[in-house]
Amino acid sequence: MASTHDPNASPASIQAAYQAWADRLRRNKLEEQAALVPEEQPATTGGYWSPESLFRDSELTIEREQEAAREAREREDRLREALRVLGLPPDSTLESASRRYRDLAKQLHPDLHQSAPPGSVDRLAELSAAYEVVKEVLGRPAS
Repeated sequence: MASTHDPNASPASIQAAYQAWADRLRRNKLEEQAALVPEEQPATTGGYWSPESLFRDSELTIEREQEAAREAREREDRLREALRVLGLPPDSTLESASRRYRDLAKQLHPDLHQSAPPGSVDRLAELSAAYEVVKEVLGRPAS
């Protein structure tokens, strides 16, 4: 199962990870309540979670799942924009982005080309920022 911290995880795998987490949480809570001595157990729940607490916990789980899905969409949007800046298709790999960035940086770098066109420094900064996003989302290149 994919980790929820994996930048390459799909929204479905993230949702599955959170569902497994929620199931473990419910089992642990039931085990905690089963371990209570009878006088410590809540009288209204009979040793089980109350409907209110189940609802509250399910709402928290749903909020976490929605937050994870929103973060995944934002990460995909940032990657798509960064690849557009680099002039690459949306299904590009980190290796192809690295090659493209190096080629463009060589063309625009003012230390390599004294007669660089105006605005090349700004374009190089934009490319660098886009490449940082690609590295962050797709992972660091293997050295």
